[in-house]
Amino acid sequence: MMNPTSVKTPCIGICSTTSVGDSICRGCKRFAAEVIEWNLYSDSQKTAVLMRLSRLVEPLMEERFIIRSPRDLASGLKRLAVPYNEELPPAIWLHNLLKKRHRALTELESFGVQVRPLWQQLSLAELAEDVDRQLLVLSQAHLDRYFPDISDKDCRRSAVNEQGGGSA
Repeated sequence: MMNPTSVKTPCIGICSTTSVGDSICRGCKRFAAEVIEWNLYSDSQKTAVLMRLSRLVEPLMEERFIIRSPRDLASGLKRLAVPYNEELPPAIWLHNLLKKRHRALTELESFGVQVRPLWQQLSLAELAEDVDRQLLVLSQAHLDRYFPDISDKDCRRSAVNEQGGGSA
């Protein structure tokens, strides 16, 4: 039997699925069921979730940033107590940093990261919000395409709640 804790959670401590009831977590971008049932998943199921998240996050981060020193990035994450999984690509680490600390950051050079020229006109907070918006759109599209039953239920529940006819 596999150890249920051998694959680390992508949680970064900004969970909206359990606290707000979102279908997609505003922090790690897992689907609600993935957050809630994480400890019941096999290592292969957890790995599949992490791979999907990586495929969504990496291109967005690589389009906007150059990670010159993964070691400096890891050191900065530890210094700021930002959770990250060393087994995942550094682009995921950078996403965690921006998600957790974008309002407090004034530069990324000390983290071994450079903003690409096309994106330098935006503040780090604006860049983080842009990436977050894009990730939510991609995650929602994935949910809608591959899990339409879950997505339809969430849409119906949201519509009822907006009309004042239901509870969360």
